Amino acid sequence: MKLELGMGWAWRQREGIDYLVIEAFERSGIVQHGFSTRKGGVSQGPYESLNIGLHVGDDSDRVRINRQRLATALAVSSERMVVPAQVHGNQVKVVTGRHAGAGVQDLSSALPGVDALVTQETDLALCTVYADCVPVYILDPVHQAIGLAHAGWKGTTAQIGAQTLQQISASFGTKARDCLIGIGPSVGPCCYEVDRSVWRQFTAAFSLKDRARISQVGTISNRFYLNLWEANRLTLMAGGVLAANIWIAGICTRCHQDWFYSYRAAEGQETGRMAAVLALRIDRLSA
Repeated sequence: MKLELGMGWAWRQREGIDYLVIEAFERSGIVQHGFSTRKGGVSQGPYESLNIGLHVGDDSDRVRINRQRLATALAVSSERMVVPAQVHGNQVKVVTGRHAGAGVQDLSSALPGVDALVTQETDLALCTVYADCVPVYILDPVHQAIGLAHAGWKGTTAQIGAQTLQQISASFGTKARDCLIGIGPSVGPCCYEVDRSVWRQFTAAFSLKDRARISQVGTISNRFYLNLWEANRLTLMAGGVLAANIWIAGICTRCHQDWFYSYRAAEGQETGRMAAVLALRIDRLSA
């Protein structure tokens, strides 16, 4: 049985692959996109089955097969994917056709130190990978530009969503009020327990009135919980995005390990990765 999703998100299945979509992105008619689950691939053991991460210890050939399967399901070209080497930072990279294929077949070709990608080029599939961190999808349907950001607690604290939005604006003339945003599955506020040091660093990045909305002190001493979904939503709204244009999937990856990989829940942190994929269609409406 499929999990219930937050408003604005929906399940899709194609070529034997189950994935999630943002309905407003579909309605725009100008992008191909999706967020993968762990089902429908060929990986085995702790990586079963649709592992997209090349850096986690899985057999590389199996990962390449999984990536091709996902690309086929999403109707994008695996050869035109761009996969960065994420580091939990806030570096945003503007990518073009010359970056096509980076990080797809091997780690050595991945864009180093990058956690967010933006482009205005068609048929170039941005791809970032996850196992509890937050995927942030950005679509500007007016200037037809896109962005994809990987936001763990460090990236969220460094406001990577807002940084990505600013880069799209600087590069393509995007206005935040025109943007559509999808905040995908990740570890939820129900399960994201951190120590006092992380809690202090995280909450210090937000105003006093917002802290109660993004963090909670547990009933047991020295247990603190973070809400990465709400934190990223607030950051994007502060950057000018309309609240009505932000859709949160509301699915906790740690709670649903049958559907998603979870780094925090995995024994020895040995697990696979899901992928967020976003590409401008060649046949977009204004063409």
